[in-house]
Amino acid sequence: MKRVGGRVTWLCRLDGVLAEKVREGTKRMTICRGGLVEPGDVLRLTVGDDTIQQVTVVEARDLWMMAQVNGECVGVVARICGNGIGAGELGELARMNGFGSAPEMVRFLDGKGCFLHGIFDGQIIGW
Repeated sequence: MKRVGGRVTWLCRLDGVLAEKVREGTKRMTICRGGLVEPGDVLRLTVGDDTIQQVTVVEARDLWMMAQVNGECVGVVARICGNGIGAGELGELARMNGFGSAPEMVRFLDGKGCFLHGIFDGQIIGW
C-alpha cells in the first residue's frame, strides 16, 4: 500500500509509565512496528481512551533489530536506516524512549509481540 500525499493522523497507545514520561516532556519519540509514518503526520498519544497529547511527527527513521529473548535479552543487533549501531547508541536510544536500558526496551517490545521470530522491523518516530 502506498500513500499518495496528505497528512495522516495515527493513534499511538502508550503504557502508563511511558505516558507519564510524555507528560513530563522527557519522552519525545517512540518506537513502533511498520514503516508508514512520515514527517508531517500527526500522532494522537493515548492511554486507554484518554488522549494525552497530539503531536506532529518531525522525524521517522527505519529501525531494524534482531534479538535473542528468552525471558532475558541475551543479545541485540540493531540498524537505523540501514547503518549498524553499537551497544552505547542502542542504550541511548532506549533511554530517549523512556527505558532504563536496551535490554529493558527489547523485553518490553518482545512482551508486546513486536518481535517476529526474533526480528523487529519498524520506525523511530520523533516529535
